[in-house]
Amino acid sequence: MSLFDYLFDTEYRQRRDIGDLKERASFLTSDVSGIDGQVQQLSAVVVQLSATVRVLVRKLAETGQLDMAKLAEEVKAEVRHPTSMTGERAKGKCVRCGAQAFSDELVKVGADLWCRPCARNP
Repeated sequence: MSLFDYLFDTEYRQRRDIGDLKERASFLTSDVSGIDGQVQQLSAVVVQLSATVRVLVRKLAETGQLDMAKLAEEVKAEVRHPTSMTGERAKGKCVRCGAQAFSDELVKVGADLWCRPCARNP
């Protein structure tokens, strides 16, 4: 302990240390039990984003800048065969057997991609 710490070891510093420990403890417990809260937050964000998309699509359709039938077809195709940012179908590799396939043919488990046979028999 330095002389500076000895001279300025006040009750305020001790209280601040206790407060910091309480914050850390609450953070650690919220990590374990707070998954439901995080899911609710993400759910609220998804609701807000989907509402924003609906409003934007409606505004574009009202002004004649968007063909709703064509949009529905393109969304259906994108859901069936996801593409990368460049417009090409994204390729992936199974973490277990190394088989390469497109992302819509692989199963995502956490951050890993698995081919369907390996995902059935982990």
